[in-house]
Amino acid sequence: MTRARRPLRIGAPLRLFVFPCWVWALVGCEPATPPAPRPDIAIVVLDTVRRDRLSTYGYARRTSPQLDRIARTARVFDNAYATSSWTTPSHASLFTGWYPVRHGATQENWQLSQEVTALAEILSQDGYQTAGVAGNVMITAERGFAQGFEIWHESWRGAKNHLRDAITLEWITDFLARRDDPRPLFLFVNLIGAHTPYDSCGQSCGAFGARLDGQLVNHFWKDYYLGQRAFDRAQLERLNRLYDAEVREVDANLARILRSFDAHTDATQSLVAITSDHGENIGDHGHVNHVFSLYESTVQIPLVIRYPRAFAAGTRDARPVQLVDLFPSVLAAAGISPLTHPSHGRNLLADDTTPRAIFTEYYRPEQALEQLVAKGGARDPQRINRYLRRLRSLSRGGWKLVWGSDGRHELYHLAEDQAELHDRIDDPQTNEIRDALLEELTSLVDELGRGERFARDEESPLDEKTREELRALGYLE
Repeated sequence: MTRARRPLRIGAPLRLFVFPCWVWALVGCEPATPPAPRPDIAIVVLDTVRRDRLSTYGYARRTSPQLDRIARTARVFDNAYATSSWTTPSHASLFTGWYPVRHGATQENWQLSQEVTALAEILSQDGYQTAGVAGNVMITAERGFAQGFEIWHESWRGAKNHLRDAITLEWITDFLARRDDPRPLFLFVNLIGAHTPYDSCGQSCGAFGARLDGQLVNHFWKDYYLGQRAFDRAQLERLNRLYDAEVREVDANLARILRSFDAHTDATQSLVAITSDHGENIGDHGHVNHVFSLYESTVQIPLVIRYPRAFAAGTRDARPVQLVDLFPSVLAAAGISPLTHPSHGRNLLADDTTPRAIFTEYYRPEQALEQLVAKGGARDPQRINRYLRRLRSLSRGGWKLVWGSDGRHELYHLAEDQAELHDRIDDPQTNEIRDALLEELTSLVDELGRGERFARDEESPLDEKTREELRALGYLE
């Protein structure tokens, strides 16, 4: 928003008076300190990177040596969560500060409504240059995610899966080198390398003893859920090693991006947030990919923020936080009051330790189930009908409730069972805890959904390049 300025009087000579320090001392005040320059801001999403697979968070394999190094100059949030286990709703929460129940971009609706006011729009209106680059075909201008970005690039167009992050890196390097704009910069980056089909490990292939051999089928998750393919322990271990190698390569590309960003900004003033949109199941709880569940393996995410103005280097933060919190935090760093743009998030730059629950959502996966039907699922409807439901989870006080719209709920004591191996929903000793969480979840959904809920916009027709990429990722037949 452009602020009105008081006009200068024309005709009288303009005189500037510079008082010596002793004059200010006599009148009992000091000259006003000029405001600090507005920081350049970068948000980097490591798509599909689960928190517990990063050495930054204690993983045994050294999958994130570059993030480890960055963390020594930043604050690491140890209890960060997505708002869903899928790309569209999580990115929409990042851009709007709202949970899916409010912003409406979900598994049932891939579109972010043009009626929302997105983070890039606010920053652009308040004097920032805004630029975004996305490697994931779900984060597109067609789907409404380019709102507010003056410059938007989709690096997946015309690129094979394993080359998309390299193209993203090349684009960022070139953009920053050519940039000649006095305004502060807001840069959004989506790195897609850790996503299936686990063929994007680049120079990190073989880092953990599993090499690509051409036998990996991108649509293996469909075959798996249709009962047409199974994985023994050795096969799952191979998938895990390939995934870890991809994470290692994403980590290397992250470092290259930050080197380029820091070369064109002041690292002592800028804000860099590194996070993910969701995790991944690789045999966890009998699941693969990141469909049909809200387990910790799919909703726990990394969050590392380097911002010397607010966070001391090498510090850890145990507060429970979510993607919605980046919206008010970025606004605050940019000098824009978060109160002028209400959201569901909390300003992480403030020392707010008020207890809060972690809330996640997964809507009916109509697209995923359509793909299963197209591959023969109609011959065995019982196998896939069990997934035609909505899920919500609420975590508080060491307990986690997973609510299912079909009445199949789950309850885990995360304080003692972080891997969610023991469902306590039918344990008589936990009835009071279960009922209290169910009641709180019902009230929370009602509260978060208050206000304008955004209707599904008419979807733009997909061009053939978009359709090709959706097929490559397994989203279309």
